[in-house]
Order: sequence, then C-alpha cells, then structure tokens
Amino acid sequence: MSDARATHPMSGAATDGANNDFYAAHPEMVTPDGHRKPIDPHNKKLRDQWLLAYAKHGGKVRNPTPAMKAAHVRQAGKEAKAMPPNAVAPPSVMPCSGNGSAGGTHLKTVASAPRQEKFAEDCLLVDAACACEHGRVAGENGVLYVVPEQHAFGGDEIKCISSSMGGCHHHIRWTVDGADTLSVHAPKTSFGASAVMPSMIGFMGLHKIDPRVYRANATACRGGAPSFEIRAYPPEKLEAQFNFKKLREAIKKGFELAPIDEEEKNKFEFLEIQISCAEQWKEDKKSPRAYCECEIAGGALPLIKTPELSFQIYPPNLLPEKLRDYIKFGVFVSIGGEISFSVAWIGKYWPDTSKWQHDKVEAKLEAEVELELAVKASLLSKDVLDFEIAGKTSFTGEAKAAYGEPAVEAEVKWGGLEAVITIHIAWRIFEHQTTYPILKERTLWKHEYPFHGEKKEGEESPKEE
Repeated sequence: MSDARATHPMSGAATDGANNDFYAAHPEMVTPDGHRKPIDPHNKKLRDQWLLAYAKHGGKVRNPTPAMKAAHVRQAGKEAKAMPPNAVAPPSVMPCSGNGSAGGTHLKTVASAPRQEKFAEDCLLVDAACACEHGRVAGENGVLYVVPEQHAFGGDEIKCISSSMGGCHHHIRWTVDGADTLSVHAPKTSFGASAVMPSMIGFMGLHKIDPRVYRANATACRGGAPSFEIRAYPPEKLEAQFNFKKLREAIKKGFELAPIDEEEKNKFEFLEIQISCAEQWKEDKKSPRAYCECEIAGGALPLIKTPELSFQIYPPNLLPEKLRDYIKFGVFVSIGGEISFSVAWIGKYWPDTSKWQHDKVEAKLEAEVELELAVKASLLSKDVLDFEIAGKTSFTGEAKAAYGEPAVEAEVKWGGLEAVITIHIAWRIFEHQTTYPILKERTLWKHEYPFHGEKKEGEESPKEE
C-alpha cells in the first residue's frame, strides 16, 4: 500500500471525509486552536492510513506499475541534470533559525522519537460480486435467480469475485451456505448451484416450487459487503396432453339418429377436443431474474369435419366399353371442409413479485373449404398403376379475439393455386409426388370489429383490406 497513490483529479467529498476520519483518529495532530497539522509525505504509515480512508469514502486509488515508477525515476534524473553544478538540494525538513543569531543555526536534541514497529496493514474490502455461468450478476438487492442447464456436475457455476485494499491481502474469506458449506480464504472462488428435481404429481404447479437457496458472503479484516442469495430453479419442462374421447363418442352416437346414409355418417368427424399444457423455468437474459413460462393450448380440432365429396364431370363414357374394365379415366371435382375452434394462453410467473404476465391470450374460430379438380387414370386397379394430375385450392375464414386487443379481427384468405402430380405403382411400392405452385395465397378481405360500437374522438377507424 506504501506505493499507492490517489488518482487525479481527486474527489473533494472523498478528501473531506478522509481528513475528518484521519484527524479524528489522530487528535495529537490537531492544535488547541483547531489547526490541523499537515501529514509528512515521508511517513508511510500515516500516508497509507489517509489513503485507506480516502478509498473508503469513494476516492479512486491506484498502485503505480513498474513502468510508471521507471518513468518517475527518469524524470527525476532529467531534473537533476538540469540543475546548476553548484546547486545543493535542500533537506526534506528545514531546521528552524534557532535564536536568530547571525552565527548560524545551533541544533539541540530535545528528545528522540521511538522507532516505529513494522506491521502488516489490515485488508479493506472494497467490492464483491456474484455471477452465473452466463454472465448475469446479482441485482441491487443481492439476489440472483438461476436455472441450471443440468442436475449433474454441480449445476450452474457461480463465480464469486472481490477486490480489496491494504497490506496483507490474505484475510479475504468467502463463505457459502446451501446444500453444503464452503469457506475459502481467497479473493476469488466458485461453487455449483443445483436445483431440486420437481415431482410429476405436482404438474401445473411447477411455478409454485421452492428454489434451492445458496448464500454467499465475503469478509475481510475491515469492511464488508452485503451477502448474496442465489436461488436455483429446476430446468425440466413438464408437458401433458388431454383428449376427450368419451365426449366425442357420445356426440357421434347421437348423430346416428340423423336421416343420413350410414356410410356417409361414418365419414363425419366431431369434436376432436385436445388440450396441451407445458411449464418450464427460464432465466431472464437481461436481468438477474427468472420466470416460469406456462402455456395452455387446445380446442376442437376439428369442431366438425364434412366428408369429401367427389363427382366425375368428364368424360363419363370416353373409353370403349371393352377397355373400361382395365383402364379407369376421368375428370373429377372434389370438395370438403371443416370448422375448428382453438384457444391459446402463454404467460410468465415472476417469483420475485408473485405476479403473472400475460403474453398471449387468444381465441380463434376457423372454417376452411378445399376444392380440387383432378384428372385421374388407373390401369387394372389403383394398386397396379394409379396416375393423377390435380389442381388444388382452398378458402379460409377466420375470426380471432386476443386479450388486450380492442377489436375482433376477421379475414378471408384464398389459399392460392397449386398443381400436384401423383403416381403410385405396384401396390404403392413406388410412389412419386410433385407439387407445382402456380398462384400464391392472398387475403381477400379483412376487417376489425371494435368491442365498442361508436368510435371515440381521436381513435383510428377499423382497418379493412
């Protein structure tokens, strides 16, 4: 510490604080009339004490490097060479003029000061920090939320770093309490933060799980830093799906009473209700926080699906009658459609505030009609050789309402036009299909229906395309 120096420009507030602390600890250097005696720059002990107080009050102190010391020596040599040959450097402390006689100064030893004992200065802890292996550091409250990528090999590596000032530099100690207790005498150390594995019984309650908590604290001879708390959450992603098969069977049984051909009844599909859920803890990359992301999606996919209807329009009797048993040929039109309903919700649970953040809440009703014009041919049967050239298109109508949005969005889309060539040979041992996009899809109509009937002054009109 004896070589340390204050960085210029010096802080006025830190200088005043250091002076007050120093002279409060050394009242012998204050005269009865309140005058403070200056510090002898050659007294290393007093100078180091003042620098430690200056750093404590926020002043910046640096240790000169060997290159800086060499530069000072060279500068002193240049100044010495520039002095006149007969110049004599004055002593560091000038003697007083004695009794003012012209005969010169007569020095008299009054008392000898005791020789100071050499001892190591105490360490002063200046700063400390904890960071995860992704570089995120604890916040102002000293808390760092982590989600280890694995349970093995100690989990997430937490790095503990500290800086100090003083003479010994050996008394900095990091203490970590958690799954195990760790105590290390070093300015830097690290430890592994692992999380508790969740139970499948508590599904959809992953956001309520308690983290494994670690507490890290740095101490030194003097000074201290706030303790840090690392909260580790599990990395598992829990998922589940629910299919309401019994409800679908009950609706289908009731549909049997409808006056429709039995073969056609079996082609209808009803209420394919599915619900999927997922939960997973994730780190917030821009802060020391973490959150549990939850997602629920489901609906009737489809709510109802009509059977595909196909009609031969041309040519019904183009081939000779004798070849009709061997070669099938014709132009067909097919039409089919379905109606579906779906809902989706994505949210984040923040444990530090115990609040939910709704990222997506959406309900959607969709109807789709598919049209196909195809030229089909087969030899002997479809299992021997089946050839088809088809032009396909579709129309989709959609109505969507989202949480936080002031209107219901409705639109109609045309799915474009594409040509598909399909060949099946030898009981589909060989199969080839090529799709050629001809016209791209486009939106035919779009409109927004606000929840409030009349538009208020200053609001924009609903969008329509």
